[in-house]
Amino acid sequence: MTPKRNIYKRDVVAVSPIGGGGTRFYPATIDTPKHLMPIANHPIFGASVYHWIVGGVSDVVFGATGYNNRVQTKRFFGGGGRYSKLSDKVKVYFCNYDDRVFRNRGSADVFAWALDEYKEMMGNRDVLLVNGDNLSETSLDDFYQAHHETGALMTIAVKGFNINDARLGGFGTVAFDDKKRVTEFKEKSAVPLSKYANTAICIFSPDIHDLMHSGDFTKALEERRSKGRLDVGGHFIPALLDYGAPIYAYVLKGPWADIGTSESFTETTRDILHGEYPNLGYPDHHLVGKALVHNDTHERMKGRFDDTTFDGPCLVDRQSIIGEKTRISNSVIGENVVVGDNVVIDDVTTLFPFSHVDSNSEITQAIIGHHTYVGERSIIEAGAFIGDHLDLPPGTRIAADWRVVGNTYHDIVSKARTSKGAPMYEGVEELGTVFDSLNERHGAFAFKERKE
Repeated sequence: MTPKRNIYKRDVVAVSPIGGGGTRFYPATIDTPKHLMPIANHPIFGASVYHWIVGGVSDVVFGATGYNNRVQTKRFFGGGGRYSKLSDKVKVYFCNYDDRVFRNRGSADVFAWALDEYKEMMGNRDVLLVNGDNLSETSLDDFYQAHHETGALMTIAVKGFNINDARLGGFGTVAFDDKKRVTEFKEKSAVPLSKYANTAICIFSPDIHDLMHSGDFTKALEERRSKGRLDVGGHFIPALLDYGAPIYAYVLKGPWADIGTSESFTETTRDILHGEYPNLGYPDHHLVGKALVHNDTHERMKGRFDDTTFDGPCLVDRQSIIGEKTRISNSVIGENVVVGDNVVIDDVTTLFPFSHVDSNSEITQAIIGHHTYVGERSIIEAGAFIGDHLDLPPGTRIAADWRVVGNTYHDIVSKARTSKGAPMYEGVEELGTVFDSLNERHGAFAFKERKE
């Protein structure tokens, strides 16, 4: 069958609300914003923005709230220069609303502010709204065409799940008719509306600017404000539906991931390792069996890899060192990582940049934070997540699903709350012999998710 030709001239600006503390992803997000966490050696939102720019987006507005989100996002993206090889037209913008007001506001508040503040820059273009913590292979051409064929004010990209999939309860769900017009939308619920989840990727026609200045609509929207905030899923989309705005669904056929927890991080990493996201490129890597090893590391380690080093698909970034008789299986080694001799790294483990794993250690399906040292003969069990800037002494054993962080973060972890207001975590053990990476004896503690 001949593919349908795209007949609509595409011109899109993107807006991304970036806020929240990433509490479900502790300890990683205590110091690093979730959207900048490395997954398969790509910063999550760096990879996403790259994908959309390749698709044709030239202007990106970051609605970042809070010091860490704003400053680290600015440091990473700068003025868009890192994408200059893709297009010399790429520009990035940052919302500079008053954080003293917006720290308690929601994603719809950020979107509305961006629409108003950058209206002149946006002109008569469609607006892509995308969250900072998801990955997809969505074709902007196909998405744009589907949006214009229906004459929609808003088109929501949705992903189909098995209706009994427990993950559905964590997403907004969408019901639509046989013409894909959305008839109902329900935010996160134990009883999903349908098998189709809102992916937090949507596109608006330029008419959204006029609607946002319509007295009737803004009044109806403000009536939905909850605890001072307006969110896109919880308030904005339901208000559009009640107003009768034409909203349509676009069903994604390719992969999509919402990377909000350590579990979804590991699951998505596994998918990337097995080729589910071919838009994530590794052009400077050398194939060693089924492993992709950065050319720099491959050159430094010349002659030291053998047939048993890698088992299954793996990724190894630049300037890393791997010891003798070490086996790495289905895992990711970050930049400037050092792994000793006789180490076993197994089952979708990720070692973040500048981490060290000393000899005779075993790590299974775990995450090891930036600049963290794992002492020799240590055992890290499945589901464990070791935070940044720690020094675990020789012989350490971290049990399954434990998370470890320095004692200075005790209060931060204890204050994390679920959507129902209950404590998110519970402490399981004080690790008094753990040092920070400056070898100062501040200690650490282990905690895990509290089961409701």
